[in-house]
Amino acid sequence: MRQRQWWPVLVLGVALVAALAWGYNQNRARAQLAIRSENAYQQAFQRLEQAVVNIEESLSTALVARSVPLQRRTLGDLRVFSSAAVESLAGLPLLHVKLERTQKFLNDVFEVSDAGLVQLDRNQPLTPEQKARLRELHQQARFLTGELTKLSGLLAGGRIRWADTERMTAASADGAGVTPILQGISGIEAGLRPPPGEEAATQPQPGPHEKPKSDLGPRIGQDQALAIAARFADLPPATRPQLAGRADGALPVFLVSYTKTSGVPVTIAVTEQGGHVLQMLDGREVTQIKLGREQVVARARQFLEKNGFPALLETDYDEYGDAGGIAVVTFVPMQDGVALFPQRLKVRVARDNGEIVGFDGRDYWVYRRDRTLARPAITPGEAAEHLEPGVTVEDVQLGVVEADRDREVLAYRLRARLDDLRYDIYVDASTGEEVRVDRVDRS
Repeated sequence: MRQRQWWPVLVLGVALVAALAWGYNQNRARAQLAIRSENAYQQAFQRLEQAVVNIEESLSTALVARSVPLQRRTLGDLRVFSSAAVESLAGLPLLHVKLERTQKFLNDVFEVSDAGLVQLDRNQPLTPEQKARLRELHQQARFLTGELTKLSGLLAGGRIRWADTERMTAASADGAGVTPILQGISGIEAGLRPPPGEEAATQPQPGPHEKPKSDLGPRIGQDQALAIAARFADLPPATRPQLAGRADGALPVFLVSYTKTSGVPVTIAVTEQGGHVLQMLDGREVTQIKLGREQVVARARQFLEKNGFPALLETDYDEYGDAGGIAVVTFVPMQDGVALFPQRLKVRVARDNGEIVGFDGRDYWVYRRDRTLARPAITPGEAAEHLEPGVTVEDVQLGVVEADRDREVLAYRLRARLDDLRYDIYVDASTGEEVRVDRVDRS
């Protein structure tokens, strides 16, 4: 009889121990996730700081360089560094924070350097006006470098952390709130004053190449954007996305957000015109590797086909993260057997379970247009004859490529190797002239 009386107590005791163990494991998992997030944000900030330092140094060189080869190399570096800074800035928990002046500065660096490169390629020297613009950008870069250095000192000393800023910005659709980091960012925005006559710098500015080349379709509303995002991410009915804000510019988008059961936030940008998904950002960290390349590519292709992107050519495959836990597969659409290289689609795939943890369709929608394709005047073999001796061609693909700003040509992409280096060499299919060379890096 006494044993029966003790039985409920025993069951409750076991349940209590199990609950405590579960709670302990949950707290431990959350703590580990917080540490990984803090480290990821810190690394993104360090990359941003280094990119801005490189921009300042390159701008200072551009002010005094008279040699055309040196000018070309310096402007090319500026284009790379500004793109790296934009990418690093996107990796910080500042999605809803107003960064119009900072973004405009980085966009201006890209645009000025890109326009200068095109001009030099046409044997036209930089104008005094361009030199004056570079000087203005250099003054802004010096200020930005100094402010980021101050903020970096506080972060390195452990006196402030990104976690508070992440919670603050996640809880506010407009990025309002006060943390030491947000105060530092606010000071940077206030200090990056536009040059005289450029008051429009205080307005949101589009990034480089963001103006669509064609009409994307009729305007949609907020409810439609939420439904499109939920369908794109294949969300379960219990997960309800919310409107996190709206970004203006040449390509206005609705920002839709939701939180996965693991606690990882996800943001999806849906274009106001046409309701197309421009980007999906998922911060999940992946360390385990269970899937090989073929499985990853098949999963990415399946995801794109489900969302209405048929007839795609895989052009690149890259792995990164801890031990290559995430793979990025790049595709381009095909038209009559011709690859449309400007319209890139990038899919990030977790190599532990095949989950789609990122999507970038900006180039696809920005460069979508009606094209009338000509016939090539030379053969792939004739195109290869224009390469340097010792260069080995591994693959040939006929396609449309952007030779310079707003000029597309029909070209053969020759994926080639020289020693242990790999390149994509684009040869005009009409003239046999090299129009572009890209280094292909594998990580």
